[in-house]
Amino acid sequence: MEARKITIEPITWIEGHGRITIHLNEEGKVDHSFFHVDEFRGLEKFSEGRPYFEMTQITLKAADGTVLDRISR
Repeated sequence: MEARKITIEPITWIEGHGRITIHLNEEGKVDHSFFHVDEFRGLEKFSEGRPYFEMTQITLKAADGTVLDRISR
């Protein structure tokens, strides 16, 4: 048997996009595996330098996953 790579994608119920990559050796046993989460909401960059007490209002999320923008207040 030759070495193989198995990818499980997408992983759900996480913030962002996730996948699992499993590398098998020649005997078909797990050589190494990775859990990937690619999360970028962009909030980190525009939050830099702002007072900590504003973060709860800036980063609020609605139930449907959209960010509620409160910066313009």
